Amino acid sequence: MENSSLENKIDNSLKLQMIANKDVRSLKYRKSLIQKLLDWMILNEDLIKKTIRKDFNKPDVEIDLTEIWVCIKEAKYILRNLKSWMAKEKVSKTLPLLTTSSYIVRQPKGIVFIIAPWNYPFQLSIMPLLAAIASGNSVFLKPSEKTPNTSKLISNMVSDLLEPQDVIVFEGGEEVVTPLLERKFDHIFYTGGTSVGRIVMKKAAEQLTPVTLELGGKCPVIIDETANISEAANKISYFKFMNSGQTCVAPDYALVHENIYDEFLSNIRKSISNFYGDIDNIKDNNDYGRIVNQNHTKRLIVAINESLKLGDNIELGGDFDKSTCFISPTIIRSNFDSFIMKEEIFGPILPVIKYSSFDGAIDSINKLESPLAGYIFSKNKINISSFTEKTKSGAVCINDMSLHLIHDKLPFGGVGSSGIGHYHGKFGFDELSNIRPVIQNIEKSPLKILYPPYAKKVKKITKILKKLI
Repeated sequence: MENSSLENKIDNSLKLQMIANKDVRSLKYRKSLIQKLLDWMILNEDLIKKTIRKDFNKPDVEIDLTEIWVCIKEAKYILRNLKSWMAKEKVSKTLPLLTTSSYIVRQPKGIVFIIAPWNYPFQLSIMPLLAAIASGNSVFLKPSEKTPNTSKLISNMVSDLLEPQDVIVFEGGEEVVTPLLERKFDHIFYTGGTSVGRIVMKKAAEQLTPVTLELGGKCPVIIDETANISEAANKISYFKFMNSGQTCVAPDYALVHENIYDEFLSNIRKSISNFYGDIDNIKDNNDYGRIVNQNHTKRLIVAINESLKLGDNIELGGDFDKSTCFISPTIIRSNFDSFIMKEEIFGPILPVIKYSSFDGAIDSINKLESPLAGYIFSKNKINISSFTEKTKSGAVCINDMSLHLIHDKLPFGGVGSSGIGHYHGKFGFDELSNIRPVIQNIEKSPLKILYPPYAKKVKKITKILKKLI
């Protein structure tokens, strides 16, 4: 799209949505839009899978679970609960304001700009879109250009089902995002890397636009001496190598007590073999996915090679084929000074680091930026409590991985450099709503006794109030 044509489309779409947003969308209307999306997803599951495979070569089961089912589940959950979420929230009286009545309402923010990533290109476009529609907003949606087939599918779906005054899709890369970020939106919802997140936040700050940033970080998993090592290895292997490690809440590195270090490595080798077969033949296994493109494949290959130069050792894997974007599940004996520990890996490489002191392991975790999630496998209540209290992350999962992602009543989001804000379920509804208090007093309010002039009587009443309340 030529620049002038794009600029006109952006400005005309903004005007259209601003006019439409003058009237608050009703419960019935919001539910009708979500129902359309839900019906389409159910009807077109095969098309979604076929399209994502063109971009990403993911296994069908992973697409079903992580791209389609989560969105269908979210849409159904919103439809069941939206009426109660939109209802006035009554607020109890307080002693100084006994003559008042109060409630809270949640109003749409207005126009929400959603910038989606490539790693789960359908889910991470549709989930925030559902939240924005549920909150009564209109939406500018920008799917990832790195997954062009899925981007086109989403664009066609939206144009077929929804009106541009409600939702409009802009396809493309930086050349599209840059002029969009020059405009004034009522909220920006970005999912992706931290470096681009900073750019988005900086541009939003120029317009005083609130943001939701779903970023990333190096999610730790710690396995202490009391853990069920076999179960830990299975769960870590499953969530680490799903989507070839390209998941923002995947375990980025494992900290394993020195007494069970070798046993853990043996078990994780066994888990990978059970899941994907012989390590030398995984390339031919359709249950194992690929890296999104050759640039990201090259980045991961460089990370492995640089880490080996600094003294790391490959325990398993390390095979790659740049031309087909393949990197085998790779386990590395590593340490915190390794190249692989400098930034989020976002690929099928798991550094395993030995620790002797639990408190020392906690200190090492806390020297890194706060991630989206932290994981611990343990039966030791003191260690579990220490981990949850002394580390900082968007979420904590004990004796399992990433389960908070699919819990309807838990928020998803980061902290610090891993993100700002939360969504999923009602948390997404609240995130994209203006929470507005409404209070009404009686005509002859007793608070008038506090009006000026501030004579002795007023001062005396003020002292009494300060003591009583």
